[in-house]
Amino acid sequence: MIMKQCLTIARFNTGTILALVLITAAGCTSPNTHTHDNAFAYANRGAAKGAKGDLDGAIVDLTKAIELRPDYADAYICRGVYKGIKGDNDGGIADLTKALQLRPNNPLAYYDRGVAKKAKGDLDGANADFTKATQLKPGSSR
Repeated sequence: MIMKQCLTIARFNTGTILALVLITAAGCTSPNTHTHDNAFAYANRGAAKGAKGDLDGAIVDLTKAIELRPDYADAYICRGVYKGIKGDNDGGIADLTKALQLRPNNPLAYYDRGVAKKAKGDLDGANADFTKATQLKPGSSR
């Protein structure tokens, strides 16, 4: 579920695929396209790296996406999930909380923050987040 969720930000179009290829092939840190497209490309590459198990690389790319577009809630969600997988539950919770500030009705962010809170031992906080996720999207909290 967690990896699948991060891959949901990978909604490619032709321009984004090209940007991803150029960023990856050239190792660019500042590709020559619009900021929004750059953020999208970095987030997608980050999601792909995470899916391959390169969590550190994923976090670097997602951080770049957030630097380029600080209102990119999906990038915060994905980075928060990867931080949690690495054991940085506090960092994951912070990213997921930021995503919820940007998009307060996002059931996936509540669900993933609940997972991080549960891993940290905050069972009451986890339960509250799972409940909110279920209220926003019935069946989202398992």
